[in-house]
Amino acid sequence: MTGITRNKRLLVLAAAAAALAAVILVASSLSSPQGSGPRSSMSSSESRPGADLRAALDAERAGETTEAIALLRRLLEEDPSHTEARRALARVERTAARRPPADLGPGTGGGGGPDAEPPAGGGPGTDPGDPSAEGYDRPREDLGEMLPASVQGYRSTGAESGPADAQVTLEPRLGTEVFGKVTVASMVVRDMGSLSGAAAFVAGTGKAYPNGLSDVKVGVLNGKSGTDGRRLVSVSFARGRFAFEVLLTATSGDPVSYKDEAVRLASLIPATK
Repeated sequence: MTGITRNKRLLVLAAAAAALAAVILVASSLSSPQGSGPRSSMSSSESRPGADLRAALDAERAGETTEAIALLRRLLEEDPSHTEARRALARVERTAARRPPADLGPGTGGGGGPDAEPPAGGGPGTDPGDPSAEGYDRPREDLGEMLPASVQGYRSTGAESGPADAQVTLEPRLGTEVFGKVTVASMVVRDMGSLSGAAAFVAGTGKAYPNGLSDVKVGVLNGKSGTDGRRLVSVSFARGRFAFEVLLTATSGDPVSYKDEAVRLASLIPATK
């Protein structure tokens, strides 16, 4: 009798333990989303590009251009079609390559005021043979209006304007001659505050882009062109207090081979007419 009672107790305890285990399993299943393991992994993978882009933009705002460039390049290696990352990379590389001296910032004109004259002997965009600075000697309310709204063969983002500069980003269209050779091109205008400031900006091309440095003709204006020796080719010119620049990013090869395309794009800017 005692043995039967003991066996019954053991069976009851076993059943209770099994029931408890089932309750714990159900509770655990309800407390976490179904398939949370794989979904969490997918979510992390999907959010990484966005996280890298945000981190890169934060680094750019903080002035950490090296970190921003590294993050953006890593993002583009994983997703070459990430348009926003390509635009941001072109902008950050342009900023990193050309950091104007403190005394050449907008509104200072290299020590001169709005009516300052160009250095003796003139400079790119300011010599006696160039058009008058009339119409380009006063601030503009919208600098974006000084850049073309569209360029044939390229997809344009439209002008992104700030108080002292504006930029248009261009992406080659499929089927064009430069598609696959050029990743992105940027058109930029900066209000340097004076004729001398704008001329000094152009003269500084050799410091930012010392490879293949040469004088170029952009429309009716004189300008400068150079490369960083790796991927970037720059064409810059000045008119009045405004400095203009086209920066083209090549996928591979010597970027100087794309100088003619950069000059062609620069000549589409209305100020060169």
